[in-house]
Amino acid sequence: MVNVATILIVGEDEPDMPDFRQSLEKMKLICHLETVRSGNDAFDLLREKTKTAANLPDIILVENNLQEAGGLEFISRLRNEDAFRHLKCYLIASPSDTVDRQTAANLGVSGYLPKPLKLNRHQSMDSFNLMIDLMNLQSRS
Repeated sequence: MVNVATILIVGEDEPDMPDFRQSLEKMKLICHLETVRSGNDAFDLLREKTKTAANLPDIILVENNLQEAGGLEFISRLRNEDAFRHLKCYLIASPSDTVDRQTAANLGVSGYLPKPLKLNRHQSMDSFNLMIDLMNLQSRS
């Protein structure tokens, strides 16, 4: 039986989604994708899921440049809530973004994904790590 991993994508960059979906399909990774445009929307969704006993996402992909707060600030808020601190997060950043990698490491960020969002980027070890995480989620019993 194949498990379906759930990925929550927090960000405003919808044009990346077709490329990301295509990358998942090429690698035969079956995932349920949920998207929200802001960190506040993400918290609303996560809180609603805990109220209804719905499954929380397996992985959260967070854009570094969210409008109301940066990606690291969103992850920091996530880590401060008991129900969400265990969630695996990756930061999506464009090449021109400045990311405080020490802060990210302290927050337990699993890796950095370059824009445009694709899993088959050989130059990105973190893209490879995300792919492995998804494969492991699918093979769990």
